[in-house]
Amino acid sequence: MYRAALVVLIITVLLFVLAMAGFTLVPQQFFPSSDRPELLVDVRLPEGASFEATLREAKRLEKVLQGRPEIDHSVDFVGTGTPRFYLPLNQQLPQPNFAQFVVTAKSVKDREKLAQWLEPELRNNSPAIRTRLSRLETDRPSAIRCSSA
Repeated sequence: MYRAALVVLIITVLLFVLAMAGFTLVPQQFFPSSDRPELLVDVRLPEGASFEATLREAKRLEKVLQGRPEIDHSVDFVGTGTPRFYLPLNQQLPQPNFAQFVVTAKSVKDREKLAQWLEPELRNNSPAIRTRLSRLETDRPSAIRCSSA
């Protein structure tokens, strides 16, 4: 009777050690990096700014983005965040001082090239507003801070 219990215990310990050794082969990230070509650009004016002022800033950013070869298309939402076309953990509620752009690049490589260009562009040319550039991630929000008021 004790022999059967000892065999079960030894097999259990061996399986546990084997599972721990196999666990080193599992990637150390819970969610993989985003392979979607979209970038989200949040534009936030100072608290109390009007919808019209936010709309002017959105139109100015549209002109900045216009004609970039990396961009397939873009759309902006003034006064609110994007509709929930994916499950974001940082959903934006309606606010007159907020706008959000969804910029779709032609490829992931173009997305990264666009992000490298857009980050300093937003920081240097929009010092009075806060902007945030982020990729579509499904885990904790990771973003590139561009500028702050």
